[in-house]
Amino acid sequence: MARANPFRFSTKYQDDESDLVYYGYRYYGASAGRWLSRDPIAEAGFTMLRQGRKNRRVEDEHPYLFGRNDPFRYFDVHGLSVADVGNMYATFVEKLTVMCICHMSCPEIGWLQNLPTAPYYGCTKQTEYMEDVLDKMHFEDGWDITVNYDTSNPIFHHNSVRVKPKNPDDPVVDIDPWKGCFSVTWPKGSTQKDFKRCFSCKELLKGPKKSL
Repeated sequence: MARANPFRFSTKYQDDESDLVYYGYRYYGASAGRWLSRDPIAEAGFTMLRQGRKNRRVEDEHPYLFGRNDPFRYFDVHGLSVADVGNMYATFVEKLTVMCICHMSCPEIGWLQNLPTAPYYGCTKQTEYMEDVLDKMHFEDGWDITVNYDTSNPIFHHNSVRVKPKNPDDPVVDIDPWKGCFSVTWPKGSTQKDFKRCFSCKELLKGPKKSL
């Protein structure tokens, strides 16, 4: 009866004949415990790990890693390894968790964060904090880290971080700690899939650590 349901490990589709699990961007061989192809974001992205980590492990440099070689703590939603975008995502989750603990952010209460009596930062301060964090990171490719000003609402303006790639084939990354959201938008014509994930403090403070 279990084989009647093809959606198994990591809730992804598994083919019984090939024993492969499809993640949208590449296939994972569950029996062998490895990917069948290299990281589609950037194969050279692992040089960042070699340059940026003093205490690196051999498995950190391997382009066929699954979930940082620790699938009990990490999951890989689309089959994308720890390259630039993956590191942005992991850093966002880590720092947003810190902001929740320190009462700097609470995405689930929305505009109540901006009340003068609230202990939380408004969207401007949260954006400045996240922008400063990203500015200090090392990336393999070129990225422009800017503040995105949303003036669509004439009364309440909203700020967030926008990371624009210098490589036209790379995606635009939007990071909004005030809303708790991380989104990836690929250029038109790309075969890659857009990605968006939003968190609440309640989820971050009680759930397992998340990763791409």
